[in-house]
Amino acid sequence: MSVLAVIDAQTLADAVGLGAVYALMAVGIGLVFGVLRLVNFAYGQLVMAGAYTLAFTSTWPVAGSVAACFAVVIALSLLMERAVFRPLRTSSPAVMLVTTFAVAFLLQSVALIVDVRDDTIGEPASSVAPLGQAITLAGVDVRKVTLVAVGVAIVALGLLAL
Repeated sequence: MSVLAVIDAQTLADAVGLGAVYALMAVGIGLVFGVLRLVNFAYGQLVMAGAYTLAFTSTWPVAGSVAACFAVVIALSLLMERAVFRPLRTSSPAVMLVTTFAVAFLLQSVALIVDVRDDTIGEPASSVAPLGQAITLAGVDVRKVTLVAVGVAIVALGLLAL
């Protein structure tokens, strides 16, 4: 097998994994839009808050770390809805759109303040580090987290198709 064929297969596997992550993000954005009729540009920052939570709780058991991740993201979502979006619900769509950008910038700024690189976070999510390990399938290295992302994306998209 030529080196080019291996590189192409590896690139394809990585692209499918990244595409699955994008699909999951799109499903979330689509569900939010379907319910609230609002494109929430702060959605990515909610994912970031979940990732930070996983990193800060990396010494916890996996179940506790994932539960904390869900709790933080749900709490932030409810706070955004009650404090920011609900008072503006009768405003024009343009006002709501700009507001989601403002919330996104606020969450980014908070993340920059929190991320002081003083070893508070430690190893990136070491409790879920086994998901970062690669397995070899047909000569292609695929991380376990990629397989999880693809599986969850297939299930989520399948459920939406029902």
